[in-house]
Amino acid sequence: MIQIRNRQTLLLALILAGYFFFSLCHLSAFMTADEHYWVYERIPQYWQAVSEGNWKKTLINDKPGVSLALVSGVELLVEPHPETLCTQTPEKITTCQTKRIEHLLLLMRLPIVFLNALLLLALFWIIRRLTRTSVALWSTAFMSLSPILLGISQIINPDALLWSFGSVSLFSFFTLLKEREKKFIFFSGLGFGLALLSKYTAAILMPFFLLLAALHPFFLTAPLTRTDFTFILKKNIFFFLSVVALAICSVLFFLPAVWLKPHILAELLSGGGDAFFSWLPLAGFALFFLDTLIFKNALLFFLYTANRRFRLLSILDRILSLFLLFTITLLIVGRFFFPHWALFENTPFDIKDLTTSYVQIPALWEQFLLELNPLVFSLTPIVLFFLGWLLLRRVFTPLQGQDTSDNCWPFETFSLILFLFLYLLVFQLSDILAIPRYLILLYPVSAFLAALGAWDFLLFFSPRLKKLTLSAIILATSVASVLTITPFYFNYANRFLPNDALISHAWGYGGYEAAQYLNTLPNAENMTIWSDYIGVCEFFKGQCVTMEYKRSKNITYDYYVLTRRGKILYNPEHITWSKNGNFYALPAYQTTTPDWQLFIDQRPDNFIRVVKAEQK
Repeated sequence: MIQIRNRQTLLLALILAGYFFFSLCHLSAFMTADEHYWVYERIPQYWQAVSEGNWKKTLINDKPGVSLALVSGVELLVEPHPETLCTQTPEKITTCQTKRIEHLLLLMRLPIVFLNALLLLALFWIIRRLTRTSVALWSTAFMSLSPILLGISQIINPDALLWSFGSVSLFSFFTLLKEREKKFIFFSGLGFGLALLSKYTAAILMPFFLLLAALHPFFLTAPLTRTDFTFILKKNIFFFLSVVALAICSVLFFLPAVWLKPHILAELLSGGGDAFFSWLPLAGFALFFLDTLIFKNALLFFLYTANRRFRLLSILDRILSLFLLFTITLLIVGRFFFPHWALFENTPFDIKDLTTSYVQIPALWEQFLLELNPLVFSLTPIVLFFLGWLLLRRVFTPLQGQDTSDNCWPFETFSLILFLFLYLLVFQLSDILAIPRYLILLYPVSAFLAALGAWDFLLFFSPRLKKLTLSAIILATSVASVLTITPFYFNYANRFLPNDALISHAWGYGGYEAAQYLNTLPNAENMTIWSDYIGVCEFFKGQCVTMEYKRSKNITYDYYVLTRRGKILYNPEHITWSKNGNFYALPAYQTTTPDWQLFIDQRPDNFIRVVKAEQK
C-alpha cells in the first residue's frame, strides 16, 4: 500500500512539475488584447475603491473580474501605480519602461499560476473522492498539461480563474450528491461564488446543478419507493439551495457594489442578463420546486418509474454519445480531407455574431459544427482519443444495471455529456460563435471524461495494460503536445486541423518577439513604430503607436508591426483605410519581403511581421 501511494504521489508531483515548468515559461514576455484594461485600470480601481470605501466602484467590469482583482491585485503592493509605466503624447505616441512592465506582468501572473496549481490539487482530491485515484490522476494530468488551460492561466483575464473555480464547484457538487457530506457544500458554493465573480458565464452552473439534483435519484441502483424518492430529492434541494446561498454570500462580500445596485446580482445569476438564461432556468426551478414541495414528486416519480421500466435515459445517453462521436469524427475527417469546406470558408472563425450581415447564416446542424469546431481542434490528441473511446463505449454499453464502481460512472458521464450539449446550445441560441476562450469551462469537463475513457480502456485490455504504463503514456503524449506550441499555449491547435486553417489568432502573442528584434536595431531608442494590435509597445524601447489612424497621418514611422488580427480589423474595405486624411499603411500588409516575421504554431496565416516603412 505504501509503495502504491508513493507511486501516486510521484505521478502527481510530476504532473504539477510539468504544469509549473510550462506555465512559468514566457510568463512576462507577452501582453494580450484585453490585458491592458485589467493591468492599468480595472484591478487598481477595485483596490482603490475598497481602500476608500467607495463600494460602487468595486464593479470594475460587467464580467465582473473581481476574483482576478483579488488574486493579481497583490502586485499593487510592489507597483501601486502601474498606469504610470507608459506615457503618451497628445498624438498617442507611447513610451514605456519596458523592464518594469515585464516585472509588473510577472508579479500579476504568478499568483494566478500558483492559485490554479492549488486548485488543481483540490480537483485531484475531489475527483478521487468521486471516482478513483487513477481517474483523478489522469484528470489532473489532462487539465495541467492542456495547452489551452496552461495558456489562459498565464493571462490576466477573468477566464484564467473561471475554469478552475468553476471546475472545483462542478466536481464538488457531484461529490456532494454522492457522498452526502456537508463539507462539499462549502467547496461547491465558494467555488461557484468565485467563478461568478470571475465571469458571469459561470451562471450556467446554477440551472445545471438543479438538473443534477433532479437526475441523481434516477441513477441509483436500488429501486426507490415514492417516499424514499421524495426524501432524496428534498435533501438534494437543500444541497442546491445551500450551494447557491453560499455563492451569493461570496458575491455580496467581495463585490459590495451589489449592496447599492441589487440588479447586478440578478444579472450575474442570469448569465449577463441574456433572455435565455433569464426565463428558461426560472421555469425549471418553479416546476421542480412545485413538484417536490407541493405535489410530492408526482411528475418526477412518474418519470422515474417510466425510466426504470423503459430505460429512457439509457436511450438518450446512447443518442447523445452517438451524435457527439459522429460530429467529432465528421469535423476531423471533413476538415482533413476537405480543407476548403464551404462552411468554414464562408464563416470567419473569430466573428462574434452568427447573424452578422457579411456571413451567410448556416443551418442549425451547421451551427452546432461551428460551435464544436474550436473545442475539437484545441484538445490534445490523447484527450480526443480517450474521449472518443468513452463515447464509443457509451453507444454499446447499457447506462444502468452495472456496478458503478468499475464502469464509467454513468451519472457523472451522462450529465457531463449533456452539459456539453447544453453549453453549446446556449451559444447557438445566443447567436454567438464560440472560440476557445468562450468554451474554457468545457476543457476540464473534457479532461475528466477523457480520464474516464482511459479507465474504461484500461479495464477493456486488462491485465495486459498496467496503470503505470498508461499513466506514462498519458504524461508523455500530453507533454509532447504542449511542446509543439511552447510558449504560445493559447494558440494551440492539434494536427487534425489543416495547417492553413485557424481556430484562434495570435491575440498579442509575438509582440514581445517583434519588439526584441526592433530593440536590436541601431538607434532603436529614437525610432517610432506603428502596430496594428496590442502587445508591442510595452516591450519596445523607442516610441510606439497602436491602432491610431486619424492622429497618425502626420507622424513619420520607421517600422510597422503587422498581425493577422490587425489585417482582419483593417481590411481594404474598412473605413480606417478608405477615409480621406487617415493614416494609410495597407500596402505594408501585401509585402512579400518583411524584415522579420514569426508564424505562430507554424501556421502561415497566423503571422506577426515587421516591415520597414516606406518614406514619402
